[in-house]
Amino acid sequence: MNNTKKIYRSFYIIFSLLVCWSFNSYSDLKKFNTQMKEYEKEIRKVVDESINISEKENIEFTAKGIFPKCKKDDVYQLGLCYEKCKNGWEGIGPRCFQTCRKGFTDLGITCIKKPDTTKKPQYNRGIGSKPICSSSKDTIAGLCFDKCKKGYGRVAMGCRQKCPSGYKTYGYLCYKRWFGLKWRRRYKGTGKLPNACTSGKSLETGLCYTSCKKGYSGKGPLCSGKCPNGYNDLGVTCGYSGEIYGKTSKERKTDLPIYSGIKKPKNIKYIKDNKGRSLILHGVNSSNDSKSHKQFMPWVTEKDVIQETKTFGLNSVRLLIFWAAVEPKKGEYDQKYLERVAKRVKWYTDNGAWVILDMHQDVYGYAVGGNGAPPWATDVGPYEEYLEKDVTDIIYDAIEWEPVKKMWWLENINPATMEAYKRFWDYETYPYLQDHYLNAWKQVIKKFKDNPKVLGYDLMNEPHHPNLTSSFEKKYLNNFYKRMIRGIREIDNDKWIFFEPRSFGINFGKASGLTKVQDVRSGGPRIVYAPHIYPILIHEEVPYGSVDRKQVSIWSKNRSKELELHRTPLWIGEIGADEHVGDFNYYLEETLNMYDYMGAGWAWYSNQPNKSWALVDKDRKENEKLFYLVRAYPRAVAGNPISYSFDVHKAKFFLKFQTLDNVNAETEIFVPKRHYPNGYNIRVFNETSGTKWDHRYDAEAQIIYLKTENIGTPYTVLIERK
Repeated sequence: MNNTKKIYRSFYIIFSLLVCWSFNSYSDLKKFNTQMKEYEKEIRKVVDESINISEKENIEFTAKGIFPKCKKDDVYQLGLCYEKCKNGWEGIGPRCFQTCRKGFTDLGITCIKKPDTTKKPQYNRGIGSKPICSSSKDTIAGLCFDKCKKGYGRVAMGCRQKCPSGYKTYGYLCYKRWFGLKWRRRYKGTGKLPNACTSGKSLETGLCYTSCKKGYSGKGPLCSGKCPNGYNDLGVTCGYSGEIYGKTSKERKTDLPIYSGIKKPKNIKYIKDNKGRSLILHGVNSSNDSKSHKQFMPWVTEKDVIQETKTFGLNSVRLLIFWAAVEPKKGEYDQKYLERVAKRVKWYTDNGAWVILDMHQDVYGYAVGGNGAPPWATDVGPYEEYLEKDVTDIIYDAIEWEPVKKMWWLENINPATMEAYKRFWDYETYPYLQDHYLNAWKQVIKKFKDNPKVLGYDLMNEPHHPNLTSSFEKKYLNNFYKRMIRGIREIDNDKWIFFEPRSFGINFGKASGLTKVQDVRSGGPRIVYAPHIYPILIHEEVPYGSVDRKQVSIWSKNRSKELELHRTPLWIGEIGADEHVGDFNYYLEETLNMYDYMGAGWAWYSNQPNKSWALVDKDRKENEKLFYLVRAYPRAVAGNPISYSFDVHKAKFFLKFQTLDNVNAETEIFVPKRHYPNGYNIRVFNETSGTKWDHRYDAEAQIIYLKTENIGTPYTVLIERK
């Protein structure tokens, strides 16, 4: 039997086993069996719809995937298809921008050459030698004299007339025997310092130097080259005053994709910080081991938190808390537990992370083998004998398939668990359960409502009810949220409230039955839709394929419709799977890209160390999934994001956003060194000419802080690796 069929069968075998159990403590066996048949019918329906896939769908999801496709030769970018720009032009959104001239740095909307000072090219030609007299001069006592005129001979520094033929020289006289005497005429020359050099040398600053190479001029022993074109000669340096010009751009044809397996809301909403910026949350659940810890605490130390926030760039945490820990005894609240929570909260907030407090439950509570509710709040009616029953063991004994032992969620079918859920949701009959649940929340809120970095409260993890039809959400869950939101707003008007649909079916992609959830706070709503995603097969360690890809596709379409109903931001409180399952990387990459497409935040489940689902193993060594999870993303946007994306393989990040009048703050973009090991290039585009922007980079935090002007046209930011 293949894995898919075994999973399929495991859903059904429980029902035949259930009807064989003894219900001695329950008088109305007929009523129970009727309920079980309805339960089985709904599970069959959900599983059938989730797992079944037609041959046409299988081919389409295998060949085309889920992401938008464009016509041949068109270019896909941020959700739309664009005509390809000509050579020498670059396409950003609906416009083609001319590339910069050679030597200019591309900043997006402008091209710039920054002011620059550079040394002239130089080389040393050696020590200079003393000059000499030219060949047309006589050297006397280190001075140069003109050669004597014709008929004169050199006498020291002067010239004296030579004697005529037949005369003899005697000092100043010429004589011929005793009767012939003549005076020898004389004149003095003026000596000058030597100023000539040997061949191949030239006189410079009083010394002779070897001539400089072509294009160089000499001064002393150095030969200096010319300044580059456009630079001013400043002596030993060359100066450039800088230049900047705006790019020429032109509009290009824009079309919708011809195919898309996913959808996004028409009007995406975002969580806002106190500066009015839009927040995109990338985070982690902390932690799965809290459920079984004797003090309900996660395993993390502050050092681990620093790794998550600084190294991995996660800006949020979904911190698990438990009703059983807050109110271990009816009406008694454990303030020491809240102090321990506060310590962990501080670790995260001190390191720049937002905290969402999640009142967690799985399989209702501790008394029925789950977590969440305290034993005193677990009313199982006539099913106490089933508190000790383990559904997964019973199924394993029947089908002998090892993976079923990990399907802890099948414990929801235990009659004791089912009854506990029924009574909790039946407010008219058992109001004390929800009233205590709300009061437990109020204790938490009183503790944390004044902490500005505690972002909000996730009201209940994965609400569940044995009634698997949409009537549970419409009849029970909506009313529960009304009571919870109204009660919270009595003491906290500012925090964001996160609400989830039911888990079964919706986690696979099916539509939620919730009607519009509304906030009653003054000043506008602050509520967030927080569904989870767990495609059914990869969750149970079956390789990712067209069946799960179809569920991801349907998930995006149904969540988009629900967001248009609720008109809230989208935050996926849980995404997770074992990274060793076949094609896990495809699942993770596609899902994270889909979240970017939908403008959604997310929290990985969870950070408990292991080599399968976690970020790190027990030795704190990184798991492979961090290649995908640690990604460039806009942590906080000074305005409204229009779209953003990150190609994890090319390290190419896009962000398009519109500034707002009332937001005067920097946009924060996480740019991880693991994807940009040699640095990054950032360019900013805008249709408005003369737009100014600036940025700085915090290397420790790996964050770009981008400063932009508030103008009427959107900015597009492009970041690429060097």
